[in-house]
Amino acid sequence: MSSSFEKSVKGATKIKLAAPKSKYVEHILLATRSDEAGVAEVFRTLQTRLRDSTWTIVFKALIIVHLMIKEGETDVTLKYLAASPKNRLAIDAFTDGTYKKRRKAEEMSNNFVVRSAAGCHTRQICRSDL
Repeated sequence: MSSSFEKSVKGATKIKLAAPKSKYVEHILLATRSDEAGVAEVFRTLQTRLRDSTWTIVFKALIIVHLMIKEGETDVTLKYLAASPKNRLAIDAFTDGTYKKRRKAEEMSNNFVVRSAAGCHTRQICRSDL
C-alpha cells in the first residue's frame, strides 16, 4: 500500500513532458513542514525515480528536490540531505564505478549541499535585517 507522499512524488514525476502539477508539488512541500519522517518518505520514492532510465522522470525528480530546498520549510531538506547526500540523492547511479568519477560526484554533491546551505543562511540573515 503506497502512502500519500509516495503517490504525490509519482504523480509529480510522471513521464509526460510537462512541468510537475502544482497539486503534487504543494503536497510534497507539506512534507517539509511536517516531521522528518515525511521528508524521508518523499526521498525514498525520489531515490527510485532518480534511478529511472527515462530522462523526464529523473529531471522532474531533480526539480522536486530543488523545489523542496527552495520553497520548502527553511533548511529541513538540506539538513536531511546533509546527513548522507550520496545515498539520499542516488548519486551512485550516475557513476560507472571508477574511483575518480565517484569521488567527483561526491564532491559535486557536497558542494551543492554546502552552497545551498550557504544560500539559506544568507536568506536568514537578509530576513533578520528586515
